[in-house]
Amino acid sequence: MKVITLFLSLLVFKAQAIEYRDKFLVDKNYIEFKESIKKRIKKEYKSKAFEANRSFTKKEDSIGCIALTFDACDGRYNKELIDFLISENIPATLFLSGKWIDRNIKKAMELAKNNLFEIENHGLRHRICALSPEKIYHLKNTKNVDEMIDEIELNNRKIQAIFGRRPLFYRPAGAYMDYNCQEVADLLEMKVAGYDNLAGDSLPKISSKKMADNILKNARHGMVVLMHLNHPERQEVEALKIVIPILRKKGFSFCFLKDFVNQE
Repeated sequence: MKVITLFLSLLVFKAQAIEYRDKFLVDKNYIEFKESIKKRIKKEYKSKAFEANRSFTKKEDSIGCIALTFDACDGRYNKELIDFLISENIPATLFLSGKWIDRNIKKAMELAKNNLFEIENHGLRHRICALSPEKIYHLKNTKNVDEMIDEIELNNRKIQAIFGRRPLFYRPAGAYMDYNCQEVADLLEMKVAGYDNLAGDSLPKISSKKMADNILKNARHGMVVLMHLNHPERQEVEALKIVIPILRKKGFSFCFLKDFVNQE
């Protein structure tokens, strides 16, 4: 009986995972919606990609709330990091790419059940949202406006299907975009979320102390910190174990990115 139950559970899980694959999200409704967005786009700009470092938060040179945000670009899952955030009761904003979700569907579903995590959009295929041919961080770029819409909106729909909530924020891969992408995001009523503070954990050999120093630098109300949750081999947890007690002792608390928008 236990074997049969386990087998049936596995079949249900596989069915759920398939349901969120990209091709199942591209239905008649989506195709019509996409065409309506394309008709509203004025023109394609020939511009270089730029860093989306605007965090859409009001800054104050005072003690207050800090948003810890973690990108899940592709590949692995830092369980130790998530367990640490839970153990310390720290709310965090997680930017999930469609690629990461597809490869970690069970973990994504588990995250969906925890109220400590705000889930946001990191792009369907984790691409630089820009038409320019320049290579940034060895990542692929979106080739045209069609791909830009898919990169943002299809991942919105994937996340909504799994988590039951449409994202408010979109952070492009590498946090780079161009003016075409900005227009698409505006038409999709998405806020492009950059960051104020880069911990530096995208660098494979960075130490926990250096990361901690980066995070603590210029700490103030409204600060948005960017880290990653798909590098379990790096020292994010060790850095946070240094940072969290110091920030708390100073009087800082932690909140979701959406909390800052609600204050506007």
